[in-house]
Amino acid sequence: MEFAILYCLLILAILARGKLTARGNILAVGISVAYAFIDEFHQFFIPSRSATLIDIVKDLIGIAIAWYFVRQVYFKNTDSRIGQLLKGFTDKVARKDEEYKTGR
Repeated sequence: MEFAILYCLLILAILARGKLTARGNILAVGISVAYAFIDEFHQFFIPSRSATLIDIVKDLIGIAIAWYFVRQVYFKNTDSRIGQLLKGFTDKVARKDEEYKTGR
């Protein structure tokens, strides 16, 4: 599940830079999945740790659940409270960025 948290943090980072797009969402998923595989590979070489297939499956399921949640509330159901919150966050950051660029 820790990689689902990584995915959510990446989504928040993308939202802080501007609007979340389908491409940005896929990028966040790709980074999270790649990091999950790298972590399992790394654990294979640590004597006190184990790298198992079930661990990677759990990581991927966590990322998939988080991806589905973001897709539903941000892209599909923008009338939900969470969808409005995420859109509001994006709009607020975009306004602040514009104010910074124009010097207001």
